[in-house]
Amino acid sequence: MEHLKFDLGQQPAGATVEVTLGLAANVKLMCHTDYRRYEAGRDYHCYGGYYDRSPALLTIPSLDNWYIAVDLGGHAGEVRASVRVIPPVSRTA
Repeated sequence: MEHLKFDLGQQPAGATVEVTLGLAANVKLMCHTDYRRYEAGRDYHCYGGYYDRSPALLTIPSLDNWYIAVDLGGHAGEVRASVRVIPPVSRTA
């Protein structure tokens, strides 16, 4: 499936990913292993889903290497998106 790929690198739990969309799209947050499965057309696990409003906000669940994939689910159109990672808030006093 055609999609935009954003390699977020290693991100800590609690970081927020802000995805700004050009139009409604599927936004999927996946670890490295699941992203490879997604690319290969195999079963995979992701966070996120279909967003018809922008920005889409997703929280990183655990320390890992993370990817964002943005696609139109087979619908016609050009996928446009930008991604920003917001670090988790430190709770130290």
